[in-house]
Amino acid sequence: MLVTLTAYPLIAQQTVVEFQYDAAGNRVLRHVIELPPENDKETQQNREVSDTTEITYTETIGQTEVNIYPNPNGGRFTVVIHNPETGKKASLALYTVTGALVLKRDLLTSKTEIDIRNRENGPYMLSIAIDGKRKTWKVIKQ
Repeated sequence: MLVTLTAYPLIAQQTVVEFQYDAAGNRVLRHVIELPPENDKETQQNREVSDTTEITYTETIGQTEVNIYPNPNGGRFTVVIHNPETGKKASLALYTVTGALVLKRDLLTSKTEIDIRNRENGPYMLSIAIDGKRKTWKVIKQ
């Protein structure tokens, strides 16, 4: 069973986003439709972007932007911390949904590759801390 949710544009907004979820509540599809401006005669057809294999989460922790991609993944994903400030400590921890620690490491560079191909498929909780501020994401290994 797939459930589709659509966010319709407001008057000033030029993008429609559609999400599909499986029966367990996991997002399996993001579909972005960019609408041309009403007064643009050259592009009267909708331009569509479909992204079923690589969804990137972008969040901020304090003043720092963090990207996690792809999600869902096949056991390998990337964490990118944009413009890390010198002297700030950053770390990540990955847990199973039951709370068992899978891995923990300090983030010494702005880009970190995580490999959990030897682990079971399913959801994991990724927690990233930067200078004492923490956020947690659900990461899905398929």
